[in-house]
Amino acid sequence: MMKTFLMLCVLSVLVFLFYTTHSVKGNPSSEPALSKPKHPKNPSPPQPSPETLTHYKKFINQHVDSKMAPNKCDREINGRHIAKTGGNKCKDANTFILEATNYIIAVCNKAGTPYQGRANLRISNQPFRVVNCVSKREGKHLPRCIYDGKSATKRIVLGCKEGYPVHYETGV
Repeated sequence: MMKTFLMLCVLSVLVFLFYTTHSVKGNPSSEPALSKPKHPKNPSPPQPSPETLTHYKKFINQHVDSKMAPNKCDREINGRHIAKTGGNKCKDANTFILEATNYIIAVCNKAGTPYQGRANLRISNQPFRVVNCVSKREGKHLPRCIYDGKSATKRIVLGCKEGYPVHYETGV
């Protein structure tokens, strides 16, 4: 009887230590930990120059929307005033990246690798969800741009400057 009681005590202590150890490692509940994000979090690079910051903000406006859907291309492109450079003519195509900015910035750092030998281009190590918007009518101007949208998952190629994305090159 005493032997059984001691074995139960030892077993209880071991179970307690097991759960305590796992809770210290970042899982305070007895439920299994959620899966890690597919894109590693990297700290942001140092503050960019004012010129780079301007280009980065334009990039975010043109290419980042974590809640983008294929049926929202017209509204987002027209509403954000995304046009061909130097005017208000509709772009032939525009891609939106469906991820938080910290994951996208990381591509310009440790979450990306140089692309085709070009120093400023980096390809993401992991695929990203994107929405590609392709113009239905040529020669139109904002706010009358009309697009077909399609979802995809691709590795993204970004033009980077001072550790920040400033240009969306392509999806691979």
